[in-house]
Amino acid sequence: DTEFSFPLALKLKIIDNSIEFYIKKEVYRLIFLVKKPQTVFIKSFNNINSFAAIYSANILGIRTVEYQHGQQGSNSLTYSNWNSIPLAGYKMIPKFFWIWEDTFKDKLDKWISKQNYHELQVFKNYWPDVYKINFSKEYPNKNLKQKFTILYCMQVPEIDQIIIDSMLQLKDIRWYLRLHPRTVD
Repeated sequence: DTEFSFPLALKLKIIDNSIEFYIKKEVYRLIFLVKKPQTVFIKSFNNINSFAAIYSANILGIRTVEYQHGQQGSNSLTYSNWNSIPLAGYKMIPKFFWIWEDTFKDKLDKWISKQNYHELQVFKNYWPDVYKINFSKEYPNKNLKQKFTILYCMQVPEIDQIIIDSMLQLKDIRWYLRLHPRTVD
């Protein structure tokens, strides 16, 4: 008979995270009782701060929504491949998931359809509209006859050398660089 034992460092981390969660959930509960929000929006629910805010709001009957902020891959542990979920769902994750399109709906619906609490709602991706209105600056070169336009989406504010080399060699292409929203400034 072999008994599995967690390493001490992992046990201590679990204890620290649990204490942090319980403190934050109480702080959020008090804030929500004072401020009385109708809805709490979260951009990503996979951290202790979000878990605490969502849990407190859900317990108080405040609507919780996660608005999709990026790709949700098929192998994402946050959004897909959940094999078992209680019929009543989880109070630590949002009640509503607002997603961009049906492609993402199919991924989440595999687990959401197996319970009665969480819901999916398909909207659109509003970020391109916000970006176009607030941040986009186009500097057209009237002498350039582009055959193609390439949009290079950057996760970090650095351009790979292969992209720089391509920009230098491919003269008849208009290049747009899209910074990650966290790096717009």
